[in-house]
Amino acid sequence: MKKYNRIFLIVILVLVVLYKGVEWWVEYRLEVLINRNPDRAYNIEYANMDLHVLFKGVTLEEMKIVPVRIDSGTVIRGSVEYAKLDGLVWIDLFAGRKLNIGQIIFQKPVFNIKLSNDTVKKSSGKGLQELFGDILSRGKLRRFEIKNGGIVLLEPHDKSIVGELSNLNLVANELKTDSLQWKNLIPFELGSFQASIDSLYWDINAYTKVSTGRMEYRMRDKRFRIENLNMAYTEDWKMVSKKIGKQKDLMEVMLREIAFEQLEASSSFYSELDILAKKIVLEDLVFKDYRDKNMVRPSDVIKPMFKGMVDAIPFELKVDSIVLKNAEVWYSELGKNKTEAGTVRFESINGFVTNLTTIDELQDSYKNFKATFDASLNGIAPVSFNLKVPYNKEAFYAEVRIGKMDLVNMNQTTRTLAGVEIVSGNSDRIYFEMNASDKTSENKMFFDYRDLKLNLLKENKEHQLKNKPLVSAIANSAIRHHNIPDEGKYLQASYYTERNPYRGPFNYMWLGVMDGMMHIVPGKSVQKVLGLEKKGKKEKNAKKKK
Repeated sequence: MKKYNRIFLIVILVLVVLYKGVEWWVEYRLEVLINRNPDRAYNIEYANMDLHVLFKGVTLEEMKIVPVRIDSGTVIRGSVEYAKLDGLVWIDLFAGRKLNIGQIIFQKPVFNIKLSNDTVKKSSGKGLQELFGDILSRGKLRRFEIKNGGIVLLEPHDKSIVGELSNLNLVANELKTDSLQWKNLIPFELGSFQASIDSLYWDINAYTKVSTGRMEYRMRDKRFRIENLNMAYTEDWKMVSKKIGKQKDLMEVMLREIAFEQLEASSSFYSELDILAKKIVLEDLVFKDYRDKNMVRPSDVIKPMFKGMVDAIPFELKVDSIVLKNAEVWYSELGKNKTEAGTVRFESINGFVTNLTTIDELQDSYKNFKATFDASLNGIAPVSFNLKVPYNKEAFYAEVRIGKMDLVNMNQTTRTLAGVEIVSGNSDRIYFEMNASDKTSENKMFFDYRDLKLNLLKENKEHQLKNKPLVSAIANSAIRHHNIPDEGKYLQASYYTERNPYRGPFNYMWLGVMDGMMHIVPGKSVQKVLGLEKKGKKEKNAKKKK
């Protein structure tokens, strides 16, 4: 009996020694193969290796991904709780060839990305592509998965955390690691790919934060979706304006969902954000633009119009249609020496932009891009807006229609923005048409209204807006209180507006609208004093000469 026990113990001991020997040999071969390429960008290190039952694979515990060389660009370091390498082909391992693996699973990896000082090199998307390409190309691999991963963005100077991406899950199937394709995040030929994260935040600066909810992409559906995308200030915008110390458009964005449909993968999507898609759908967008006129205005620079804005897009863009569903646009302005900002709102915006592209060949084919929207002005009047912009010159055609409204309801905007209180008045319609070049526009306006009466306001020492009775009386005696087609002395305006090249296209349209109002609302005598009647005749004569 003792003899058999002794034999049994010897067999067990031999098996353990053999197992440990195989484990040691596998670990040795893995170390040789995974860091063998002299041109590799990263070293793979680990604290411990466990051989799976029946030698089906190995688990690398506390794995680290360390850059071989550190330059001035973006630096990425990875740590993985453990990595499972399943389906090892032992013949290739014995023969000293490349690793041949069925799948690799990273469990709870964290990628720390130290951003570059050079803004041109702050391309963490490209950096992750290169990291995955460098690691996964060390063997023949058919499947790669990340479970519950994270990404941490670090400042280049003090390595403080400025952003974080949580719960990254990713699956790439039918990989061909001998076929590089930089259009994919996992930069190889793929059979299928899907990825998702639960949330993301990024502190752009001390007072601006970007955050998102869930993001997901499925290659087979060609669909990329982002929920709850927000860019907001961490304090009141007026305080932000004071910190900046100069006049500047301050913007906040809240977006419930954006979806890219029929998104074509591009080799520059992850580094330059090139977008080639059939459709982009934005749902429940709220865009807020603030300006404080009390701040010093920076030196004027010539602003582009719509074509120039498209030309300035720093990445390749081709979208058949951009659809807006239930959007809002707010503009708030704090006037000089004012304490209360005036706001104009366009709500319930629904519509689309078609044939928007930065690609020269497609611009030649499309000739122009168009936008069509319906909205509500301050929640009191329906608005329709049409825009047509040619790709071959700085010009545009715009048409705006505003339906019936009680003009008194516009006081929420006019009191603070214009210092005007509308005492009474009803508008039946406003129609504005603008054919704009880069210097002047040829405009047409219809403004049908009745019973218009105004008060002109001034802010007192207590920062309250008070009526100026004498000035208001003079103003009311100088305006036309009615402009209705069937009631005689009806005016419609055909006129020109000179563009201020230091302002954008929306300011150009606003000047056109104000010019049209000044051609209709003031009485004839006031128009003569202002020179509008004379100006109108000159414009008509100039048009005839053309």
